[in-house]
Amino acid sequence: MGLLTCGYMIYPLQLALYQIYNNVDLISWQLPIKVEFPWDISTGLGYGLAYILVGLNILWTLLYCVALDTFFFGVILHISACFQDLRKMITEIDTIVSSNDDNVSLVQDRFLERKLYLIKCVKLHNLALDFVKKMEEIISSSLFVAYVIIIFVICAVLFQASEHMKSSQITRDLTFVFSALIQLLVSTYFGSLITQTSESICFAVYSTQWYRQIPKIRYFYHLILLRSQKPVHITALGLLNSSLKSFTKVISGSTRAFTLLQTMQDKRI
Repeated sequence: MGLLTCGYMIYPLQLALYQIYNNVDLISWQLPIKVEFPWDISTGLGYGLAYILVGLNILWTLLYCVALDTFFFGVILHISACFQDLRKMITEIDTIVSSNDDNVSLVQDRFLERKLYLIKCVKLHNLALDFVKKMEEIISSSLFVAYVIIIFVICAVLFQASEHMKSSQITRDLTFVFSALIQLLVSTYFGSLITQTSESICFAVYSTQWYRQIPKIRYFYHLILLRSQKPVHITALGLLNSSLKSFTKVISGSTRAFTLLQTMQDKRI
């Protein structure tokens, strides 16, 4: 996004300097994005003020997007780390708590130790699942809006690029599409990371010696196993999971919308 912003900001200046260098009579004072101002921007002072205002707007938008992405990625990494720690705790339970002892008092102590250890694992698992549920309530709507905006933005920019096939602006349009796809790919990858780490809890339980434990201990294994069989997802209003499959769905939706616009444009011509 930073490189894209620099490209959008530098391109109009490069064009103006190129025209000045070649002694063009009528210089095209272009802005990074098309914006209407109540003053004349064809003069140096008016253009400079408009360029600064547009640049500040683009910078503010960039910082806002970076802040949202950083928050989202931080939450995803924290949730994934919780599931990874839980998986490590479960896989190491047989080495930390050993019950291979003939002494009755030691066996009882090991039983109590394993029970307390499993209760700790169950509580940690419940906390992680509750945290995912609460975070989904917070970012679900914004995630849905982001997906919808990305679909329309990619569609609009592709349509604009198709109109600029013989223009130098097509490079800027395709760069914007590529940047949006990279941002979408990163967010969906981290969403898939939560699903993968939550599913690994189930395999971690099966890798232990739960079958050698008494029913009172197997009960806690069963609790963790039941809650880990349903994969954890961060969804967009429950309609779309934040996963790599959603990445392909968003691209598919963008291309269908682009094809529809192009068909309507061809019929008008």
